[in-house]
Amino acid sequence: MWLPIILAICTVSPAGCSCRGCRAQHVASAGPTRTAFRSDALSDNFRVRSYDARCSADAVAKAAEAQRSHLYWHWQDADRPAEWTLPCEIVVHASRGSYLAAVGRGGERSFGSSWLDIRQGKCCGRRIDLLADSQGRLTALPHELTHVVVSDMLKGRTAPRWLDEGIAMLADSPEKQALHAKDLAAARSAGLSFRASELLSLEAYPAPSRIPAFYGQSAALTSFLARRGKPSQLLEFAELTIERGPDQALRAVYDIDGIPALEREWLSQTTQQDSYLLARARP
Repeated sequence: MWLPIILAICTVSPAGCSCRGCRAQHVASAGPTRTAFRSDALSDNFRVRSYDARCSADAVAKAAEAQRSHLYWHWQDADRPAEWTLPCEIVVHASRGSYLAAVGRGGERSFGSSWLDIRQGKCCGRRIDLLADSQGRLTALPHELTHVVVSDMLKGRTAPRWLDEGIAMLADSPEKQALHAKDLAAARSAGLSFRASELLSLEAYPAPSRIPAFYGQSAALTSFLARRGKPSQLLEFAELTIERGPDQALRAVYDIDGIPALEREWLSQTTQQDSYLLARARP
């Protein structure tokens, strides 16, 4: 399988996520603390600075390019996606303190954060901050880069929060997806799960007690839709949801007669916990 082989050196799944748009006030002024090590790399679409001696900037740039190409190929069947005129900045931090100085509050348990500056539908800035785990792996890169790529695919428009997170979680490892499934099962047992209508109408993150359910159900519902049709249909569904709302998008893309019909069909298959990974073998 192409993706795991290419990215196995430095990517697995994020232990947490501090997602795009939540730290615009921090990124302009905060930067890595001074350190004796720094490596830099510039590729077609990325400008990388690494302050962690375990993570070569060149290796990070190559992994990011491979992941970016795979995302476009998977979701849009684009073998040669257009290069970004504005490279995405990637900063690999040497310490948790440096990482938090850049991403701000809410990143205490995360290993990656993405940020986009979208003005009148035009991207004026892209940045991903990463922190290696204890084994020196940049586990959050696939997840955070997916946020950035999906925004580009949607021409700077923001997908509904559940769908934006759900698509990014499809890039997580099988182990991380299994944890989301476990969270979902626990949330259902505790009566904290969401109805489909409630999940699809969320405009902000829910209360902390329901965050595990939100992530678990977002991953499960997105996986359900991704398996139901061709990969490109999920991005088409995202675009139509932004333009016309989820009911019309479901009818047009998946031939599902609105949210109530979606919930019935989805719940009838909740026993299926198969992970949907971005690892289709190339023809």
